[in-house]
Amino acid sequence: MVNFDYKELGLICGLEIHQQLDTETKLFCRCPSKLQGTRPPDFTTKRYMRPVLGEMGTFDSAMLTEYKKGKTIIYEGYNDVICTYELDDTPPFSCNEEARKIALELALLLNANIIEEMHVSRKNYLDGSVPSGFQRTMILGTDGYLTLKTGKKIGIDILSLEEEAARKIKTEKKTNFYRLDRLGIPLVEVTTKPDINTPEECRDCAERIGLLLWMTNVKKVLGSIRQDVNVSIKSGT
Repeated sequence: MVNFDYKELGLICGLEIHQQLDTETKLFCRCPSKLQGTRPPDFTTKRYMRPVLGEMGTFDSAMLTEYKKGKTIIYEGYNDVICTYELDDTPPFSCNEEARKIALELALLLNANIIEEMHVSRKNYLDGSVPSGFQRTMILGTDGYLTLKTGKKIGIDILSLEEEAARKIKTEKKTNFYRLDRLGIPLVEVTTKPDINTPEECRDCAERIGLLLWMTNVKKVLGSIRQDVNVSIKSGT
């Protein structure tokens, strides 16, 4: 095994961790926050996703890239656990108070500054994972930190509360199949600052965030958490 000098490499690393919350209902509707496993769907609906102009009067380049792929989207749902909100045929309900309290508790555990007003923003997605074409997300905490076992502090950039995307079932030629049972499950996103400089710090940071998450009411099943590792080095491309 090669021993790297990470200081010489100029290693800079940050984490993005997404964790589903264990609430009774979804974030913006009152459907149950529970996956249906391999249960056959009761209905399907076909959609085509198209980009729209943004606030600045231009098209998002990522949305245009997805649109040019010419994908057809098939959504699968259940009559008893899916409502018209998931299909983007009904405006959102009020935000799930249980989910908001869990997210605020986690923000405090991460020593974050709690915002005075919660505003719902949009993240555009045209891959079909969200029927509306955008994900609703809210920043609840900023500028927090956690302390590693070495005593080093890793900054927490933001903590957001957002809705989970639909789960992709399969792709057949130019058609993507998504199931709507996962769509709208409350989710927290924890984003660290790029303060991590060694693999050991990265692991310690991820484990400590994971422990803090498990101290709150989060889902503790396979697939309920996702971690993105963002890495940069000197002279990297």
